[in-house]
Amino acid sequence: IILFFGVESGSERIRNKIIRKGVRDKEIIEATRLCRKYGIESNFYLMMGFPTETKEDLKATGDIGIKANADVIGIHLTKILPGSRLYETAIEEGKISKDFIDEYIRGEHGEDWAAAWPTYVPDGLTIKDLVEAKKEAYRRFYMRPRWIFQRYWKNPSRIIQDLKRARVACNVLVHGATDSTIDARID
Repeated sequence: IILFFGVESGSERIRNKIIRKGVRDKEIIEATRLCRKYGIESNFYLMMGFPTETKEDLKATGDIGIKANADVIGIHLTKILPGSRLYETAIEEGKISKDFIDEYIRGEHGEDWAAAWPTYVPDGLTIKDLVEAKKEAYRRFYMRPRWIFQRYWKNPSRIIQDLKRARVACNVLVHGATDSTIDARID
């Protein structure tokens, strides 16, 4: 059994004041503890790139999985989606034009959705900062002896499964993304 948590950010300030989740770190930690107690795998969805986010907030996002002892984390860069508060904020801040949707529909941003759809980049940070923070978070989380031990101790057959996924894992640790999502635009 796997339980997916939309934690989004490891920063309580970002999580509760900016994206208004209303969840404290201690509640996330307790939920993960209960999952472990009852043999449920905890999988955290995390995002980097919210308004007012700082390098310290990015580090906190990378650290929440470690702090809560989650089984798996997945980190994504925040995309500016129509209809969201973030979309309106991005227009107000001049990060995208009011006509972005019309331009996108007309194909002015290319065919590749992942490359064309804008990532929110907080003031004071760059896309490269976000990608580097994501890579570093994956390394800190997945390269811990505790994670490796917990992952394989109760279920050694996972080694075979994970070896099949080794190429993807290497891309995640080196590039911060899988083959299908590596962002060539950061050069």
